[in-house]
Amino acid sequence: DDGFTLCAACCDSAGDADFCADDDATCAGCVDAGGTIGETCNGADDDCDGAVDDGFSLGVPCDGPDADLCAEGTFACDGSGGSACNDTTADAIETCNGIDDDCDGVVDEGLVTVRSGTCAIASGSSWASCAITPALGDMSRSFLVFGAASDNDTPNSSNVRCRLASAASIVCERNGTTGAIGIGWQTAEFCAGIAVQHLEPGCGGSVTNVGITPVADTAATFLLTSAERDGVIQSNDDFRTTRLTSVSNVEIQFASGGCGADQTALQVVQWSGASVTRGLAGPVPAGTTAYAVPSLAPVDESRTILLYSYRSNAGGTDMCERMLRGEISGPTSIAFSRGNGAAGCASEAIDAVAWERVEFPVGTFVQEVAATMAAGEYLASVAIAPVDPLRTIVLSGGQWTSGQSIGEGSYGANDVIGAMIGVHALTAATTLSVVRGSSAGTARFTSYVVEF
Repeated sequence: DDGFTLCAACCDSAGDADFCADDDATCAGCVDAGGTIGETCNGADDDCDGAVDDGFSLGVPCDGPDADLCAEGTFACDGSGGSACNDTTADAIETCNGIDDDCDGVVDEGLVTVRSGTCAIASGSSWASCAITPALGDMSRSFLVFGAASDNDTPNSSNVRCRLASAASIVCERNGTTGAIGIGWQTAEFCAGIAVQHLEPGCGGSVTNVGITPVADTAATFLLTSAERDGVIQSNDDFRTTRLTSVSNVEIQFASGGCGADQTALQVVQWSGASVTRGLAGPVPAGTTAYAVPSLAPVDESRTILLYSYRSNAGGTDMCERMLRGEISGPTSIAFSRGNGAAGCASEAIDAVAWERVEFPVGTFVQEVAATMAAGEYLASVAIAPVDPLRTIVLSGGQWTSGQSIGEGSYGANDVIGAMIGVHALTAATTLSVVRGSSAGTARFTSYVVEF
């Protein structure tokens, strides 16, 4: 075999995938002697391809096992032949600073502080100031929801409006002074993405057009409203629809009648990422206790609430026919009802219902629950899925007076709206409480638990 270079571990066989001269030169040629030598992460060029530790993405930024999405480490050899991300930093927490701290592609998302409390308008008084502690940082990024329940039978002393008077106080007012009224309130303050106008429009007659600072998108804007009123009967000039009719106008309309001592508190809430659909439904005819609005654009019910107001020419003592409960009955429908199954609660029509379905941005979680009370009961406690009370508001969707608090009921002996107005509150992370001002008749509320 002279003239042939025969040796062991002196050539690289085509039969393996490496480039190392670790195979044997024989009369039959270079024969694979040990298989392919694979690259390992060890600081050496194991497969002899001229590159050290190739295929392990060394030095490439990466995110470790923390909860954020920030690439705060790089890939490095792990000591066992492989590579791993060496990010051992703590979670990067989103803060209100105009920066995407947690690197999820959204700036200042989900940052909300909910404050809540109770106060009362004392008997003999027409108003109360409710302290907000700690004070709000920015009223233009904050809105108020509340409920005010009374057992009085006149608009003069039972119809309440509440407003953010300052960063540190809520002022609640009525026209009269008879009896005490308990109030439960909540404020939600957001870091970014929301703009709130706080207005006190005057009354211009049966129809009032309220000029507002133009909103960028009506489809991302919703209204919160309440009103106080004089008078002795809950009738045509008490109930009102409140509608956003253009980027710069809100329409407030009674069925008929004039202004009297009418005063409104109005909040125009524009929220980037929200989707609002709205309409004007009705009439709900006399003799009808249930009314449906079908064939709407689909929404995600797990992050949607229904807000509504309505007007009626009805009067008299049969209050059950004038208190309307609304609910989201499916992804493409809403429904309204009155009387809570009682007879004699539909003798007159409800002329029109102005409604808004508010689909909150992704990341918001909404529970729609039913709160019911038998005659003689003031309180309903409802079990809910656990929420963070510091990020959660609770409300009913019906609003024209006394906050976001209206339900339906069976009481028809007098116009005590407090029998069908409920003050909503979280009494625990898993419990919603609804308290009404009068235990007369049965009552039913559609309540929303909204965790931001």
